[in-house]
Amino acid sequence: MSTIPSGTRDPGPGTAEYEVPAAPVRHSRRSEAQLRHRPAELAGPYRELPDRRVHELFEERAARHPDAVAVVSADGQRTYGEINSRANRIGRALLAHGLRPEGVVAVLLDRNLDWPAAVLGILKAGGACLPIGPHLPVGQVRMMLNRADYSLLLGPDSVAAAYAEDHADTDLGVPVAAGRPAALHFTSGSSGESKGTVGEHAGFANHVLAKVDDLGLGAADVVAQTAPPCRAGSLWQLMSPLLAGGQTLLVGPETVRDVPRFVDTIEHGRVSVMQVSPSYLESMLTELARRPRELPHLRRVMVSGEPLRTDLVRRWFAALPSVPLVNSFGLPETSGDTHHEILYDVPAGHWVPLGRPIANVRVYVVDERLAPVPLGAPGELVFSGVCVGRGYVNDPERTRAAFTEDPYRPGERLYRGGDRGRRLPDGKLELLGTAR
Repeated sequence: MSTIPSGTRDPGPGTAEYEVPAAPVRHSRRSEAQLRHRPAELAGPYRELPDRRVHELFEERAARHPDAVAVVSADGQRTYGEINSRANRIGRALLAHGLRPEGVVAVLLDRNLDWPAAVLGILKAGGACLPIGPHLPVGQVRMMLNRADYSLLLGPDSVAAAYAEDHADTDLGVPVAAGRPAALHFTSGSSGESKGTVGEHAGFANHVLAKVDDLGLGAADVVAQTAPPCRAGSLWQLMSPLLAGGQTLLVGPETVRDVPRFVDTIEHGRVSVMQVSPSYLESMLTELARRPRELPHLRRVMVSGEPLRTDLVRRWFAALPSVPLVNSFGLPETSGDTHHEILYDVPAGHWVPLGRPIANVRVYVVDERLAPVPLGAPGELVFSGVCVGRGYVNDPERTRAAFTEDPYRPGERLYRGGDRGRRLPDGKLELLGTAR
C-alpha cells in the first residue's frame, strides 16, 4: 500500500490513494538569478479564484435563471433548473448508496441529457468523477475501473434508479474543499500504458473560468460539446458555458465523424465557440470550400491536440476572416489547457506559438536540474501553480517521477512530463516536441 507523504491531504478511509512527493529540489544560484530577472515571462496573470467550486457556481446560475435553456442535444433540451434538480437527486442517491468523501464514481453514459446531471451530482456529493463513456473497449474500461479503485458506477439503469428513489431535489450543501479531487482522466503516455490523472477542484475551476474569461463567454453563447467523456476537454466544454449563463450543445460522435453533418450542426445550432484538432479544421475547410456556409454565430474556434501550422491558419482566415482561432495547449496533469494564443491574423513562421500561460499558471523552460535555460534555448517544459494535479491514481512510482515540489515556490507542486520547448523573445512559448 502506498503512503501519503507529509504536506499532502489524507483522502480518508475507503478511497483511492494519491501520492504527491514533497521532497525539496535543489537549484543553483544561476537559476535563482534568472528567475528574479524574468518572472513576468514565466507566469500567466494572477486571478483570485472564488471560494466556490464549479458545481456551486452552477447552482448560483441555476438559482438566477432556472428556466433558461442550459443544455441542448438531438433528443431535446434541459433548463438550468431541471439539470440542477436532477443533479441534486443523483447526488443524494450516491450518498444513500455509501459514497464517501473523495470516493470515485465512474460515469458510463453517452453524452445525453442525463450526462451533465450525473457529472454535477457526483461533484455535489463530494465525490470524484471518472468519465468513461460506454463505447470504449471492455478491457480498457476494466483497467480504468480497477486502477481508479472506484466506489460506485453511474450507467443508464443506475441513473434511472436514482430518479426513481425520489430524493429531494434541493442543493445538497456538502462542503467540498478546493484541494479535493474533482475528476480523473486516463491517458496513455509514451510507453502506451494508461495513467489516471487526478485533478483537483481548484485546478478544474481555474481552467473553466479561464475559458470563460479568455473566450469572453456570456449568456448569448453556445459552446459545442464534442470531446468524448474520457477526454479531459469534455468537462470544460460542458461546464464553461453554464458558468456564463450560456448553452452547451451536446454533439454526438456520429455527427463529429461526419464532417458535412458537423458543419451543418454548428450552423443550425447557432454555435459560437467550438474546439477541434488541426486535422479536423483542415477537413472543415475542405467541406466549406465544397459547400460554403457563413456560420454567422461562430466567433471563436479553439485548435488543440496537434501543432498548428501557419498555412492552415492562412486558409482559415481566407475562408472566415472574422473568426479568430485560439491555439490551445494543455495536459490532463495540468487540469487541461495551460495556454491560449488568440489569433486574429496569420503569425510569422511555420508553426503557431503557444502564447503565454493562462491565469494562475507558471511555465518554466529548464534543464535536467530544473535550472532555467537561457532565453531562446531549448529545454524541458515544467508546470507550476493551481493547475497541477495530485498525481496518478494508485501509481506512486510514476507520480514520484513526474510530480515534485516547485523549487522556486516551496509548498507548490511542479509537473514535468518531458515536453520540450523554448521561450521566444516576445515571451511566448514555442513547442518543440511532446513526450506523448
